Amino acid sequence: MNSYVRLPRPGTPADDRRCRRNRQSEYNGAVLPSARRVARSLERLTQQPFEQTNYAGLQELVDQLVPEGSQLDYKVDAYQPKQGSARDARDELRKDVVALANAAGGVLILGIADRDGSPTRIVGLSGELEKLEGHIRQTISSRVEPFLQGVEILPVPDPKDTTAGCLVVLVPASSRKPHAVRPMADDEALKFSRRVGRHTEWLSEAQVADLYRNRFADVRSDDDRMTATLQETKAHLSRRGWFILGTVLDEPGQFAVDRAATDAIYDWWIRRRRMDLFPNVPSYAVDAPSIGPQQVLLLGRDATNVPTGYRCAFYADGTTVVARQVEGPPGGNPTVYLDHLVAHVLEAVEISIGFAVELAGGGGLGLVRAELHMPEKPNVPIHAHDPSWSESATRLPASPTRVSVTHTIDIDASTDSSVELVAAAAVVAGSLAQHFGEADARYLTPSGAVRIQQFSPRDRDHHVKPKAHEFGLPLHDSVAMDET
Repeated sequence: MNSYVRLPRPGTPADDRRCRRNRQSEYNGAVLPSARRVARSLERLTQQPFEQTNYAGLQELVDQLVPEGSQLDYKVDAYQPKQGSARDARDELRKDVVALANAAGGVLILGIADRDGSPTRIVGLSGELEKLEGHIRQTISSRVEPFLQGVEILPVPDPKDTTAGCLVVLVPASSRKPHAVRPMADDEALKFSRRVGRHTEWLSEAQVADLYRNRFADVRSDDDRMTATLQETKAHLSRRGWFILGTVLDEPGQFAVDRAATDAIYDWWIRRRRMDLFPNVPSYAVDAPSIGPQQVLLLGRDATNVPTGYRCAFYADGTTVVARQVEGPPGGNPTVYLDHLVAHVLEAVEISIGFAVELAGGGGLGLVRAELHMPEKPNVPIHAHDPSWSESATRLPASPTRVSVTHTIDIDASTDSSVELVAAAAVVAGSLAQHFGEADARYLTPSGAVRIQQFSPRDRDHHVKPKAHEFGLPLHDSVAMDET
């Protein structure tokens, strides 16, 4: 089963504002990972962190005569109509943003005049920055296909007039290129642009075909990488039953695997926030990290310091594999508790996204594959029971011999919002649950809410509700919810 988890998902107005992919990131005050590489280029020029870019930094670009290039474009205004119609101005904005996304990404700085590509002065924008920012966001979120994710807009107020100033539009290179503009004058047309040097050009049919071929080749490459990585992990697992989740990034990170990496991994592991919504699922301590081929390994230990069935592999490109032995009632066949399985998915997605973004600096979309690996009894029906806290756990209706699901999740959106992370985990866990005859993940909804009635009465008040409140997760009170 392979599908694309389309994010954002509908939620409360506050959640919707926080999760929109073309909103400025609120994650640790930084730009989203998919745009970070482009941001670094601007930071080197302005000598300022992107989030702190101010008039002095923009003036530095002017004073140093930093020219336009393949990743930098100056605009004297905010694509406001002049002699042409407003329709033409909006199409021009979409064309320039799509051109950067279809190339290596880049920055549009609105409010700087230039002559032949060299900046001459900061002229500022006429109109309130907040309204102009809204105009930019609304324009690029429509009539661009497929939807362009990860665009960041940073207002840079004039210190003499905080309602005026410049706008910096950060456009990441897109993993879903080619993107096209649907001109307002022709609903049937699709036009593809790309930044070449300091100019924006329309692509020919052959060039568009090449971009599509590259996109599909990248998908095949990610799938091959996933298969090889999971096989490598399986070779080190015991004969007992395991849950395994691997994540491969379409925008790889760069994590140096060396002595310092082991300290960085261990420090991150200790300080990271854990959702931990399921109190009946045992947690493990870990050994000091060890080094493998282009990877750092963490192996688990239980409360008595005995090695346990827990293994995390963190690769130099941001790829992760989380493997954990599954628990279920005693029986002749491999068994697993469904609530444990959902908890394992949530934990593994949380770990994978955290490492990819915080340590490896990757992002974009992530190919996720989750499996139940039963090497001791291959091709034997797997039984699932639910819930683990019940005195007599009920066996679910279906008993598959093999369980494996593949999804694509939005790493950046899940970084920016706990609701999005839970939504992504719910979709993956729901696909696993369907192998056992369940409609979905039961404990989590595809919109990122927690179904509070699925937990034991004691756990609801003493654990689940406080955790959901801590992470800003909505609660659904009924057992079966209409997710539309």
